Amino acid sequence: MNCGEIFVADFENPNFHGKLIQEITHGQKCPRCSYDLSKSLQAYPGTFRTENGDVGHFVPERIPATESEIVEFYEILEGNVSG
Repeated sequence: MNCGEIFVADFENPNFHGKLIQEITHGQKCPRCSYDLSKSLQAYPGTFRTENGDVGHFVPERIPATESEIVEFYEILEGNVSG
């Protein structure tokens, strides 16, 4: 929520079993803005930070497979963020 960067975590990873996202990201910083991830992550896409710094909200529509889009994001790893 600090800068709008998008992150993903693989909750099928056995190291994440039974942990909250705040526990997984404890001590990790956003590579873009250096803010503490455990204090700033929010569910996406319901709540997000826009390019101009505003907070946005929406519920996505289902996108047919023929209209997909590729977006790069960071993956949250245990004790680390990978780009």
